[in-house]
Amino acid sequence: MAALTGKPVQVLSGGTAGWIASGLPLEHGATHLTSARSDRYRRPYEGTDNSREAMQAYLEWEYGLVAQLANDGTHGFTVL
Repeated sequence: MAALTGKPVQVLSGGTAGWIASGLPLEHGATHLTSARSDRYRRPYEGTDNSREAMQAYLEWEYGLVAQLANDGTHGFTVL
């Protein structure tokens, strides 16, 4: 890599696991960001007054739709 870029290259032996095994400090959370996180996935209940439980109930209902399709012989859907 150094030959290609002309820049100094350093390798973290053992990767992150090696760093942790050496007892070196870790950062936790969103530290040293160059800009605000605007592209991270938010669950549908995040940032609303909807509870996690309400979202889970909705998902269970939605997954139940697949079972309903199995009982209905009039549709042309193929469940993947």
